[in-house]
Amino acid sequence: RRASPVPVPPASSASSPLPPPPPPQAGAVDCVVDVVSVKHLEETLEASAATLLVDRRGRVRAAEGLVVVCVYAKWSLASGWVRERYDGLCDAEQRVVFMRLDAVRHKELAKSLGVRTLPTFILFKGGRRIDHFLGKERALLEQSIEDHAAA
Repeated sequence: RRASPVPVPPASSASSPLPPPPPPQAGAVDCVVDVVSVKHLEETLEASAATLLVDRRGRVRAAEGLVVVCVYAKWSLASGWVRERYDGLCDAEQRVVFMRLDAVRHKELAKSLGVRTLPTFILFKGGRRIDHFLGKERALLEQSIEDHAAA
């Protein structure tokens, strides 16, 4: 969903118009979807098993139904470093839906997924959990995404 534009007061208004929004940052990625609820995650997993999904940039994703969820916390230094790399994977890999789950905001969901270390990556295919990795296992995560997206 795109944000609505900031309203600009009419020229006859006593106040000056608002400045234009800043340009997008170079390399900014918006293809990772933030999990907002248990239902949202469940619906995404269900949809990925049967249909194609479209990211915020309008690109078709998940032809093979692979969903990768990064469970993180803003306070975790490792989560911040890994999230940058994860966002890069999202931008490069068109066949996969990438999601982020804030373990602090969604503590019960993270717990129900068996997350004990942050960051953790969980792979789902066809709506079913197929694998998980700790954040430090970047090469293993990348290889697993490639293997499962191609299968």
